[in-house]
Amino acid sequence: MPGLTIADELNKMGIKTVFIGSRYGMERNILKERELYLLPIKGFVKVGVKRQIFIPFQLMFSIFISLHLLRKLGIRCVISTGGYASIPSVISAKLLSIPIFLLEVNAVPGAAAKFTSIFASEIYVGFPTTRKFFTGKSIYTGVPVRNLRTNISRKEALRHFGLYSNRKTVLVFGGSGGAKKILELTRSLIEILPENENIQFIIQKGKHRIDIPKKFPVRVKDYIEEMGIAYRAADVIISRAGASSVGEIYLTGKPAVFIPYPYAYKDHQYLNAESVAKKGMRTVLREDGLTSEILYKQLRSIIGKEDEKRINTATKFIAKRVKELCLAR
Repeated sequence: MPGLTIADELNKMGIKTVFIGSRYGMERNILKERELYLLPIKGFVKVGVKRQIFIPFQLMFSIFISLHLLRKLGIRCVISTGGYASIPSVISAKLLSIPIFLLEVNAVPGAAAKFTSIFASEIYVGFPTTRKFFTGKSIYTGVPVRNLRTNISRKEALRHFGLYSNRKTVLVFGGSGGAKKILELTRSLIEILPENENIQFIIQKGKHRIDIPKKFPVRVKDYIEEMGIAYRAADVIISRAGASSVGEIYLTGKPAVFIPYPYAYKDHQYLNAESVAKKGMRTVLREDGLTSEILYKQLRSIIGKEDEKRINTATKFIAKRVKELCLAR
């Protein structure tokens, strides 16, 4: 979560952070160890008529709660990550003359992000193409990503997973929850691979079940805690194209096949991946009609190649800007 990454950096600078989200969102699980306040607001894009009736009441009640929280907690600035749950806090901050900042890490902003941009002092975008959706106050920073452990050799990284340094390693993941379609494609891929293929796999499966043919060394994890080590071990990556995943993979310089989630809002995962696609290095494949044979062909064409590694400057830059502008009040 880029917002969590920025909060951690601000905490290092001595600035206390709190989170306000929706009681119906994933934040109640992801941020349960943080100071978190939940509002009774739900998403309002593509909802039925019955739900639309309650939206104004939920919004007004959530704004009332947000106003109380911002005053009570002495909030000096609000950072919106562009989700619907941020709207009550953004409106409340505007009413209280509290500075607002927008962090938009997807290639295409949603309705909530566009609304927030009207009031934002500055807008930080993860991809250069996103700037066209906003006014001159947008700044291209790149995607703020978590600090990953990279000061480890490839051999040590492979030893961490109990794998072999003389084999090419494919890292497969579909975000923290896994991706059923990508897992099914991976299983089919392993089935069609020649047995003399010098290859092995690290797979993050999330909540899904997967039965892997025992043809090659494979390590299957529900969740990979040390993604930096996994990236270091990988020779090629198969992944969805959420902003954080794309941002991290781009920084590693590793070759990748992105398979965007086909039902993402305004196809933003495809556009995220397209923003960093590079011939012979990072390719984007649509899920519809994708076969294990097509995936194998793409992997063979890019495995083992490496782009230049990049430094994550977005996190420190955004945190520093927010600190300066908040303390200047």
